Amino acid sequence: MTASKPSYSSSIDLVARGDGQTEADQIARSLIADPFTRKVIHRRVNQLLRLAEFASDSEDDLTQEFLIRLTDAMKVHCESVGHRNPYIVSVVDRYSATLLEHRRASIRYSVDGVSLDQSVSEAELGPVLFADTLSQQDQKRRLQIRELEPREHSDLKSDLLAVIKKLSPSDQALLKLLRDQNVTDAAKTLGIPRSTLASRVENIAEILEAEGLREYLA
Repeated sequence: MTASKPSYSSSIDLVARGDGQTEADQIARSLIADPFTRKVIHRRVNQLLRLAEFASDSEDDLTQEFLIRLTDAMKVHCESVGHRNPYIVSVVDRYSATLLEHRRASIRYSVDGVSLDQSVSEAELGPVLFADTLSQQDQKRRLQIRELEPREHSDLKSDLLAVIKKLSPSDQALLKLLRDQNVTDAAKTLGIPRSTLASRVENIAEILEAEGLREYLA
């Protein structure tokens, strides 16, 4: 039988697997072969690469960093304490937040060192704020916004649909309702207390979190 191709072909395939003799080598090899781990690392790495602080980083380097950190963390993981997948998500998310915090602590992003509140002279309009002269692309760059690449958008959509199909029909209907209404309005529409609906939303969020997708609930 021909082995199926991993759902995510990414830089994780370029990470050296070691000779398999050490505990770390064996853990790393199992992580690289695991589709869930591949998706979680792939998604977080690409999220970071869309931020200005990581503009000079490569996907290969960040993937290596995440795999090393996760390999170390898996050495102390105990299956009897908690399931493997949520643990992997928590480790990757925590390391992602730590990396971003360190970068933002050392880099204060600006546009060519000019304050956005500074007044500059514009040929036709006269004195204007520098912020008003920025193009939409400049604004997105300053605010660290970059649109998803088509492949990333397709991957995310596929992941979300797969998880949503596992939800109960009532929860699937709730998610559709929340596309157009906030929790307060949705509770009124359904005729239930807001606290009850908020509890249902949190349960759905926990399911998404276990799949590394919690931030996409909104």
